[in-house]
Amino acid sequence: MIKLMFMRTRQLTSDGAFKYEYETDSSNRLTRLFWADGIGRQNYEVFGDVVSFDATYRTNRYNMIFVPLIGIDNHWKSVTFAGALLESESSENFTWYCEAYKKIFGKEPKCIITDQCAAMKIAI
Repeated sequence: MIKLMFMRTRQLTSDGAFKYEYETDSSNRLTRLFWADGIGRQNYEVFGDVVSFDATYRTNRYNMIFVPLIGIDNHWKSVTFAGALLESESSENFTWYCEAYKKIFGKEPKCIITDQCAAMKIAI
C-alpha cells in the first residue's frame, strides 16, 4: 500500500523532485520511511547548513515515531526539509535515517542540532 501511494505521488510530481527511501520487514510491514518534496529539497540547498531533528515519540496509530528534518530560513522562520517515520528510537534506525538523508540530499550539513538521545548520538 505504501509503495503504491508513493508511486502515485511520484507520478504526480513529474519533475522527479519528490524523493523517498523506505524499508519493510519480512511480513511487508513498513519499518522505515524517509521523504522530501521538491520545495524541501530546494530549501535545503539554500538553508541546509544547520539542521535539527528530534524524534516525536509514537504519535500515530501505527506506533511509529515521526522525525522531521528542520532548518531556519533567511527570515528566521522554520522550514521543513524532510520527514521520516521510524519503528523505534534505535541507533540502527537513526543510522539508516542518516544514510537516507545523505542519499536524498547529496550532502551533509555543517551542524546538526538534536536532543540528548543516546541512540541518535551513536548514529551521528
